[in-house]
Amino acid sequence: MIENTIKQSIDNLLRGIQSRDATVIHAETANLDAMLDSARGQLPPQLIHYLVRRNYIKALAFMEGND
Repeated sequence: MIENTIKQSIDNLLRGIQSRDATVIHAETANLDAMLDSARGQLPPQLIHYLVRRNYIKALAFMEGND
């Protein structure tokens, strides 16, 4: 399921941010943008909104049912 892949990518991105790993940050941001472009029709509108705005904390909360 694409949402699980997005969730894993956000987790990787957040770990990259915490460790200040620019390579991971760049790769995961590009990966998330690509997944959004390719799966936009399969995703809930609220999740699309968070991903477009790059509000990954809220996107993660939404996918975990905490939004």
